[in-house]
Amino acid sequence: MKKHYDKVFFLVAISVFCAAAAFYFMKNPEIEASKSAVKKTLAQEPQGELWQDKSVSYTISEPIPWVSPEAQDEGKQWRFEAFTPPKIWVDKDGNFISEAPPQEVAIDQVFAVKFGGVTSAMYNIKFTGTIGSIDSPHFQFENEDDGTSFVGKIGVDLFVKDPRDLTGKREIPTGLKVLNFSRERIKNPDNTISDIIIVNVEDKNLGKTVQLRTDKRTLLPGERRIELFSNDDSQKWVVKEVGDQFDYANYTYKVKELSFEDAFVVLEQIPADSSKSHAVVRLDASGMTAVESK
Repeated sequence: MKKHYDKVFFLVAISVFCAAAAFYFMKNPEIEASKSAVKKTLAQEPQGELWQDKSVSYTISEPIPWVSPEAQDEGKQWRFEAFTPPKIWVDKDGNFISEAPPQEVAIDQVFAVKFGGVTSAMYNIKFTGTIGSIDSPHFQFENEDDGTSFVGKIGVDLFVKDPRDLTGKREIPTGLKVLNFSRERIKNPDNTISDIIIVNVEDKNLGKTVQLRTDKRTLLPGERRIELFSNDDSQKWVVKEVGDQFDYANYTYKVKELSFEDAFVVLEQIPADSSKSHAVVRLDASGMTAVESK
């Protein structure tokens, strides 16, 4: 049986060999013809105009450094760098003009203060609540100027402990006395009910009676003032009368005139550098109005 398979494999191998040989002899003429054509093409001489080297002129450019732009001055001899437009205004007829419109008064520096408003001075004593019974309550207060707290009853002068006394026994009179109190019930926006305690305090330092409440701070009647702010809102000042002054950004600002009823203040701006000009400006809720410039 084994010899039979060997004969079969031998015959198959002979057949494959014969087929390969026959394919080679059949294709050989075509291969030879292709080789001959390639050799003939490579042997041909080039035709047409031959390439020649020619000189071409060219320019070598050197970089030019860009000069940093100079600051523009505010005089008539303005200098502008490339792509920088000049200052342009629009007149009342809608036409573009290159000359600044006429002004009643010229101010050559920025006025760094703005008007805040007219307010009343805040009373420095804060009513914080009550302790004890309704029939005999004790009232709690806090002095927001120095942070001290004290407690008192109706009709009794109020005292605060002397912080310099290490024993804690010495007391200092506050000049205050609780005259009476009342209770008020109010309805909150969320429909809950709150009890508000109101006390009338005699302040011997002010020579008047002041009403204090547990739900809000007390503004002193007649103690009005004008609040001023820096343009960036980082500083706040309070002025009460002509002559008040404060320093800010290398200038001194002095009150020349003010009115609580008309809500305005006139400030004189005095520069620390005497070579700079100073100005007098009126400030109110509408903004700034130049009054005088020197």
